[in-house]
Amino acid sequence: MTDDVPREIRTSILGDLAQMAQFAERVGAFLEELGVPSKEVYAVQLILEELITNIINHAHDDGEVHDIGLRVAAETSQLIVEIEDDGRPFDPLSIPEADVHAPIQDRPIGKLGLHLVRQMADSMEYSRSGNKNRVQVRIGY
Repeated sequence: MTDDVPREIRTSILGDLAQMAQFAERVGAFLEELGVPSKEVYAVQLILEELITNIINHAHDDGEVHDIGLRVAAETSQLIVEIEDDGRPFDPLSIPEADVHAPIQDRPIGKLGLHLVRQMADSMEYSRSGNKNRVQVRIGY
């Protein structure tokens, strides 16, 4: 990575799947420009898609469109994904691990996306401050 290349993207998007897809594409191009390996680029894009989709589909019940704050940063040996929203409190770390070894018919619907996020992340943190959820995911590369 060269010193003159920005090492982070910060933005906010409306709770809209099309804006999420556009941001994921932008992040992919940003990380590729920095020379991040394609495996980690894919992981960041999948993490963004899963966590933002959950926010859009489950965080609000007022019918309004809400802003979702996003930050993706590339440090020397790790990538950081931060997502902030004003939805109902939700700690993704409080959800039990999905039992991927159970027969399909015995598995509850959902939770596989969070399972994938946990598998791809080196660490994941959640905090709630005021009316904001904040999730930070780190991926080494």
